[in-house]
Order: sequence, then structure tokens, then C-alpha cells
Amino acid sequence: MKWYSQVHRVISNANHFLTGTNVFGRSEEGEPVLEYLNYNLSDHNDHSMDPFKIEYDILSTVNSFYNATISTLNKIADIYLEKMDKDKKCHITFIVDGYLEIRELSCNELMHGKLGKLIGDMISNSQLCT
Repeated sequence: MKWYSQVHRVISNANHFLTGTNVFGRSEEGEPVLEYLNYNLSDHNDHSMDPFKIEYDILSTVNSFYNATISTLNKIADIYLEKMDKDKKCHITFIVDGYLEIRELSCNELMHGKLGKLIGDMISNSQLCT
């Protein structure tokens, strides 16, 4: 998971040794590109990729990291769905018309659009303020 090691490198450096700034770079077409330069101030991190700075195009990097994170979470979810008992009922919280509802239903019931048994509901935040 190369993307994770890249994210960890930025976060770890930012948490412990942050010195950086937002800058505008230029694309090959000359358009401004928002970037963040984060300079490493310590030898405690692995700087084998670039010993002096971490430099990413914010928009494309965040998009790339987001897609990789969602892909990883989907793979984990697939494993859970494969292994779980899809007929076992559990409590699931839903937001319905501004209210929180707790319903008891199974994964199969949920996938077939059933609502299950209402266990309880909570008053909405907007009603607490009036």
C-alpha cells in the first residue's frame, strides 16, 4: 500500500517536525496548481524518497489518497460481508426526517429494503432548540 506509506510520511512529519507552506506551482500548461511543501527537520523519519522535502499537488494527491482509501475499505467490507451471518439481527441507527431511529434488522433485510423492528427513536436537534 504505497499510498498509505506516503500519507503516513506526510502526517508523521507534519505532527512531529512540521515546517511547511502552501505554494502555487504550475502545471505543464502553465496553470496554477495549489501545492504544499513540507520540509523534514529531523533524521527520525525515513527520507529515502527525498531527503529534503515532501512535495505533493494537493488536489491530485488528495484525490488519489481518497480513492486508495475507499478501495481498501471496500476490500475490508467485502471480507466482512463474506464472513458474516447475514441473517443475524443487530441494531442499526438511521436518520429519518431529522430524527435518529434505532432499528433491529439483519443484513439481508437491509439489502432487501426492509425497515426491521423499531427499537427506539430520539428527538431531533432542531426540536431541542425550539
